[in-house]
Amino acid sequence: MNLGDFFNDEIRKEYAERQIDIGKALLIKIPDFNVNYPKYCVVVALNNYNIAGVIINTEINSNIFKTDDLRKLHLPILQQEHPFLKYDSFVDCSQLIKWKIEYIIEVISKKPEIVVGNVTDDLLKKIHLTITFADTITSKEKKNFGFL
Repeated sequence: MNLGDFFNDEIRKEYAERQIDIGKALLIKIPDFNVNYPKYCVVVALNNYNIAGVIINTEINSNIFKTDDLRKLHLPILQQEHPFLKYDSFVDCSQLIKWKIEYIIEVISKKPEIVVGNVTDDLLKKIHLTITFADTITSKEKKNFGFL
């Protein structure tokens, strides 16, 4: 049993809604993703209905990201500045992971411990800049989330 179990559904939902913010880090299982365990994700943008996030990986997979241009879309994230991490890692800015806001509210309401912290303001600025100029993300997606 965790502390959240002592609160009613309305209080847990209000808490979850307050946690949805740009720069927030989540440890969440991503449906239809290539791994079946929770991944660290950073919320990078919101619109009226959706959240966009980027994934944190411990390494850059050179089998997938074969060129220097693709590897440059991965920004270092230091464990020392982000205590929720176990290791220095990389933020993958080559794609946006998208969820309905209501889905994330539901997940946080049920498991508030998935909210693990925030990335630094400096890193968040670098993430936004990298996404804005990433050729791997469509202009439509960038416009939809305010990157263009």
